[in-house]
Amino acid sequence: MEPHIQNFISQALSTHSSPEIISGRLHLEFGISVSKNTLYRYILQERQAGGEL
Repeated sequence: MEPHIQNFISQALSTHSSPEIISGRLHLEFGISVSKNTLYRYILQERQAGGEL
């Protein structure tokens, strides 16, 4: 995932936006389709790697 997309997701999660909302915003703002399930997997992988998501 590109760094600016990762930053967008991290910022959205920090404001307690749900993966469903983030998925819609990614489509509107960047024209990319990312499913909510992909976002949940991304969050899980970040946590397992010691990240703050």
